[in-house]
Amino acid sequence: MWYMRVKKELTNFGFRVCHYEPSLFVKFEDESLVCACIVHVDDFLVTGLSSAVEKLSRLLCDVFTVASMSDLALTLTGLQITKQSDRLIISQKHFIDVIEPINIDSDSAELTDDNINDLRHLVGQLQWCASQTRPDVSFVANTLMSNVGEATSGRLKLANKSLRRLKYDSDVSLIYSSFPATSSLCLILYTDASFQNLEDGGSQGAHLIFVCDVLSGMYHIISWCSRRI
Repeated sequence: MWYMRVKKELTNFGFRVCHYEPSLFVKFEDESLVCACIVHVDDFLVTGLSSAVEKLSRLLCDVFTVASMSDLALTLTGLQITKQSDRLIISQKHFIDVIEPINIDSDSAELTDDNINDLRHLVGQLQWCASQTRPDVSFVANTLMSNVGEATSGRLKLANKSLRRLKYDSDVSLIYSSFPATSSLCLILYTDASFQNLEDGGSQGAHLIFVCDVLSGMYHIISWCSRRI
């Protein structure tokens, strides 16, 4: 019901639902994208031309009860999003800092049901970080997720080790700067795979996708994945 209400109001404002992501609403003027709004439950994240963003913000305040608004910093689904001049900084430092490791006595200790549940929980947290801001841990997070149904003390220790790595540099962020007005943009894809490199004989593949300005050399990562193939 809530989504349908939001969809109705945004459609009335001239937005349309993105074909690839139903929570993303976009608005075009003269065939140019002027505003985008993504909805997560009752949170709205808006970007676009300043005039279009200001207009949508006013309209949302007229239609819905808005608790707070910020154009400098916000936290959404564990992501800290900060605006600095012409840069957008995305971090999960606070989310990572509160993740707790799993306690286990020794390598030979038999895992309890609580240990197994804790492992599932921790692997889910690692996977969330890997998919949002930390491509550097994508491989280990995915391999742990693939084997989470076969919990062992070794995998539990690997999950704790991966968490220590995240906490060691928890302030690592994704930084997106504005491209120059004269940008000539292109997509660059890096991909690789390893044959039977997993402990059960399976194979793993991965990719990284960047948007790049050919003239200035600026580039930003926009998509990444590491998974069993």
